[in-house]
Amino acid sequence: MGSRLAEWRLRYLPAVTVIPSARREAWLGKHELRTAIRRATGIDMIGQRDKIAAQEEDKS
Repeated sequence: MGSRLAEWRLRYLPAVTVIPSARREAWLGKHELRTAIRRATGIDMIGQRDKIAAQEEDKS
C-alpha cells in the first residue's frame, strides 16, 4: 500500500498550499518550506525524482 499511496500522492497532490504560522517573518525559509511539504504530502521534495527513477529501474 505504501508505494501505491506514494504514486497516488504524486498524481493527485502536485500543489500544496502552505500557510505559515504567525511569527515575525511573513515568509518561510527553504528548510521550513521543505518540512511543511513533507508533512502535508509525505514527499521529500529534495531527491524525490532520483528515488522514483531508482525504483522504476529496480522494477525493470
